[in-house]
Amino acid sequence: MLNGIDKLESMHKTIKKEVQMIPRGDKIQNRFRYLYYNYRMKSLRKKAKYKESNMEVFLRCLSEIREEYPDFTPKVGGIFKKELMKHDGKW
Repeated sequence: MLNGIDKLESMHKTIKKEVQMIPRGDKIQNRFRYLYYNYRMKSLRKKAKYKESNMEVFLRCLSEIREEYPDFTPKVGGIFKKELMKHDGKW
């Protein structure tokens, strides 16, 4: 079993790998990336209010950003690109 510090490091490592598939970009892209990092961190906590998968967090962030920027399409790669294609029916 991981202690608190090891668990935190493990969470950061997991999220760092995932967020590499969401590159930096313009203001909206960076906000999307920031939201993903924060929501994902919260979803991995031991006492998380919502135990969401990386895809659920991704779609929640996308939905939240699109409330303000309806035409936003994030620049993403890997598994997120596949999910975005499924979700948006584009590309």
